[in-house]
Amino acid sequence: MTLDRFFAESGWTEERLASEAGADQSMINRLRTGARKASLPLALRIEKATSGKVRAEEIPMKRASRAALSGLRAAGATMAHGSAA
Repeated sequence: MTLDRFFAESGWTEERLASEAGADQSMINRLRTGARKASLPLALRIEKATSGKVRAEEIPMKRASRAALSGLRAAGATMAHGSAA
């Protein structure tokens, strides 16, 4: 699910997600509006913070981060299940 859909359905605020994911609220807002792209670690922290409801693939990411994520997924690693670093 996208960040916008997550916020609409969960009732969470950008501030809460930022706190849970170890990020600044302004970064969450920039990701949400498309002004920034996430690093792989941030995308995985968001996935974990949302219990997998927002998968890292749904978050705008840098090309290199997306390629690295594909490699992690192919190896069976997911942050939501605690098996990725």
